[in-house]
Amino acid sequence: MFGLSWISQVRSTGRSFRVLGRTRHCYGKQVKAGASTRALFRRVQPPFAHSVGSQDIHHVPVLLEEVLEAFQPLELRAFVDGTLGAGGHSRAILEAHQELQWALGFDKDPLAHDLARENMRGLGVDVLPPVVLDDLGERDGGKKEPANGRYMVPIRGNFSDMKETLVQLEHEGIVPNKRVDGILLDLGVSSMQLDIDERGFSFMKDGPLDMRMDPTSSVTAEVIVNTWSEAKLGKILKEFGEERYWKSIARRIADRRVERPIMTTKDLVDAIGNPGGVYSKKRGDQRKNRKQNSPKHPATRVFQALRIAVNGELDAISHAVPDAIEMLHPGGRLAIITFHSLEDRIVKWAFRRAAGMAPSDSPLPGYCLPFDNMSSATGKIITRKPICPSEREEEQNVRSRSAKLRVLEKL
Repeated sequence: MFGLSWISQVRSTGRSFRVLGRTRHCYGKQVKAGASTRALFRRVQPPFAHSVGSQDIHHVPVLLEEVLEAFQPLELRAFVDGTLGAGGHSRAILEAHQELQWALGFDKDPLAHDLARENMRGLGVDVLPPVVLDDLGERDGGKKEPANGRYMVPIRGNFSDMKETLVQLEHEGIVPNKRVDGILLDLGVSSMQLDIDERGFSFMKDGPLDMRMDPTSSVTAEVIVNTWSEAKLGKILKEFGEERYWKSIARRIADRRVERPIMTTKDLVDAIGNPGGVYSKKRGDQRKNRKQNSPKHPATRVFQALRIAVNGELDAISHAVPDAIEMLHPGGRLAIITFHSLEDRIVKWAFRRAAGMAPSDSPLPGYCLPFDNMSSATGKIITRKPICPSEREEEQNVRSRSAKLRVLEKL
């Protein structure tokens, strides 16, 4: 929780300004920024702490300074946070853009809305009761006019429904316009979900094999590993996990569930074992000083694949990016943070299509839409290459290491 505004915290540290003379890219190159780059406050990344039961949740928004810089040149009057989480990015945007009149925050997880509401305290922004997408069209219509004129509408639903939601909210008078000036998508699983054992997202914690971002969904990771065929398991491990040993792991899971059901994250980790011996201590020692190739836990890609399958993540991204670009005002910007190559590939190809460029010389994989119906040459790519976290941020927040930020401006 925050007793002081972030700017006050920054001033108290003596680290008030940073002149952005360069842009940091993921490939180790540093490119001089254009003349339009301005000095921005160096904001201390605000760790948000909250307790759920006996567990403490700590959330730090990833690439916060870079996201603020992406929207800094704009006059933001309407903003959409497609992945609200604990509200860290939204709070920063609302503080940085006092002209912002209204914002939407999408999240399927009811816990996220509770945390975000708490995080928004002290901003002078009215946070309305969450809107459930299934209830739109059956409401009485209209919104209570906030006393100060600034408000946020939490949306209990998936960002892939952004276009339909904005249209319906305009129709019901909850927002004045379906078009917005800025949209942010921070993809993947959030820290608060990883930190709660009962959610089953982390192989480092023992809990039920769940992995649902929407607790009301009927499909869990437990259902997939215990009922899907070995061939279907292998397919998602190969496509969604990019797992080299997908055949071996699918066979191990199928064999183990014959003995007894796989019910917990620990059960699944035990079933996966160490396929191919590639994760041996000797190999890890040989590579420990090569940061980009440091050995991963054998369950890393398996848990990623299952989480993507449970939540339909790639399909949601493929549908959401074209719709998000369409819902921007001319001059508005779409900023997307990805955490693995599957997400980043979709975003990259969609952005290239919007900019009138060929998506790729290679064919699109099955999980990615062809974007044939997407309007071409309607956007300008702001980030020639994706922007990655600074070494300082990676040291402070190890979960930020794989993050990439891409930004597109609508023409």
